[in-house]
Amino acid sequence: MVFQGPAGHGKTSLMLQAEAACSANQMLTGWLSLNGSDNDLHRFFQNFQGILKKLSAEAKASENDSYELDEGVITSTSDWVLSQLLSLGREVAIFLDDLHDISGRATLSFLRELLANSPSRIRWFLASRVVPEVGLPRLVVGDQALLIHPSDLRFTRGELQRFFSRDCSPALSDPELDVVFAATEGWPAAAQLYRLALRSPPIRHSLLSGKATHLREMSGYLADNVLGQQEPRIQEFLLKTSILERLSPSQCNALLGRNDSAKILEELEHLGLFVRRLESQDNWFTYHALFSKFLQEHLEATQKWAVVELHLRAAEWYREHRYFEEAMHHLLRAGDYSSACLLFDEWADALIPDGYLATVDHWSAQIPIEELSKFPSLVAKIVWALLFLSRHHKLEPLLPIVRANLENHC
Repeated sequence: MVFQGPAGHGKTSLMLQAEAACSANQMLTGWLSLNGSDNDLHRFFQNFQGILKKLSAEAKASENDSYELDEGVITSTSDWVLSQLLSLGREVAIFLDDLHDISGRATLSFLRELLANSPSRIRWFLASRVVPEVGLPRLVVGDQALLIHPSDLRFTRGELQRFFSRDCSPALSDPELDVVFAATEGWPAAAQLYRLALRSPPIRHSLLSGKATHLREMSGYLADNVLGQQEPRIQEFLLKTSILERLSPSQCNALLGRNDSAKILEELEHLGLFVRRLESQDNWFTYHALFSKFLQEHLEATQKWAVVELHLRAAEWYREHRYFEEAMHHLLRAGDYSSACLLFDEWADALIPDGYLATVDHWSAQIPIEELSKFPSLVAKIVWALLFLSRHHKLEPLLPIVRANLENHC
């Protein structure tokens, strides 16, 4: 089953409900939240092995042996994965969230093979903002896959009425509900934004007047009202953690110098303040993209002096916990290219022997050439990766740095 729709249409919420239903039916479930790093097939396969180990432990089966991936034998690799899933002896449901982040041909080909060859005992649930290129048309025509479109994910007017009837006081009148339905177009995240903002008299008055502005044009104003209704401690937490793509209690404590982040995250999740768990069994959270963007803009406007320091603290936490990808992201956002190059140089020593050459290529493109030129050893590693990947067009600006370094050592 594929849930396809823009951000805020409730894809992940539906996936979590489906996961709960599968677990209730005694199925084994595995969840993987994807990101850009999974375009490197080796990285994706390593992450997928984590699912296999988890499922094996749950099924009380013996642990699978480590498997070295050969990109030239995608079919045999997918056959191996399917054989491991079948060996568990129970029905299995695999959930892949944020599939829209995957564009690498090798990873998509691997997924296409898995989906095409999976027996009925193995079920796949995918969430993506775009229709993923994993051979869906053939599967849909063959009645082997169901594609849930954005129109299927939107609230009907009746569903919207039930949604608002939970805690709106006073209840919305029919004309007010018509205004909200027209403004949100049934978009679940937009409906939640309105529901939180209805405590604001100006918002309620705009509904009574029948002149509510379309959500896309007033999202900042609505979010401002939502933020403004929170206690100062919650406001500070929301603003300063908005720089994070994902959040954990330990990470937020380190970022903000506090020790109650777990309690706050649970409180935010309970309040419906655009916070969701990335995985049902894990302690990682993320903000909804619309709310996160507003919070980051508000932070830039009101506490710009703090932004760089927050990114540096985040980078330090990620580096200490060996999340090098995230550490690189925050160092670059802070503009600390020297630290980013030092980290990249260290990280490349592990990436290249393990075959994560596409990851080397990706991050080398994020750093200005004048900054890379200060780190000849890093440039040499990047050049080696690009040569192996046959991306010769990217070598031209790097080769003079290598030559100069060789001349200096002659």
